[in-house]
Amino acid sequence: KLDKTDYRAFNSLGMIELRNNLLPGALDHLSMAISLKPNYFSARINRAHAERLMGNPGAAVMDYDFVLEHNPHWTAIYAYRGEAKLEQRDYRGAYRDFCRANAQDPGLEEAGLKKQLLEAEHGDLLTADAAGHPTAPRRGFGLMFNFLGRLKLAIASFLGHAVLLLLLRVGDLVPDLDDLIGLVQA
Repeated sequence: KLDKTDYRAFNSLGMIELRNNLLPGALDHLSMAISLKPNYFSARINRAHAERLMGNPGAAVMDYDFVLEHNPHWTAIYAYRGEAKLEQRDYRGAYRDFCRANAQDPGLEEAGLKKQLLEAEHGDLLTADAAGHPTAPRRGFGLMFNFLGRLKLAIASFLGHAVLLLLLRVGDLVPDLDDLIGLVQA
């Protein structure tokens, strides 16, 4: 029998449901853990992951914000929040988070790559002033590989970049999954 005051048990149950893609149940149990202990960061991070999987990156960003308010040196959370902001098409916010994650931990290669991919794809937007005027030239994709200097990583990154660009472009053209399915069927 589940103890209704055991926040750890609710978090564990939520994690099990999250791993089994039982997202509404996971969200409920993780929210219960947080209601019992608001500063239970593990449950907040898990709930943020569930929210993203349910297509609600805005709610995920709020949970990541809460965690970072209390733990500003938790590098991975900046990368997670950057992902959620990317899902919201908040390219500047995502870029700032990937920059912060990469600055705190240069070994966090995924954050560094996503930062550079955003520079390559949205450089004008990221370097624009408040009026929207470009303030620096756009950086090319090839510069990223010269900077990295590692062929194996460059090849893997290129493949990831191609997929990311495709998803970003399809996302810009087709804002809804149902619209995308309609285009494919047409």
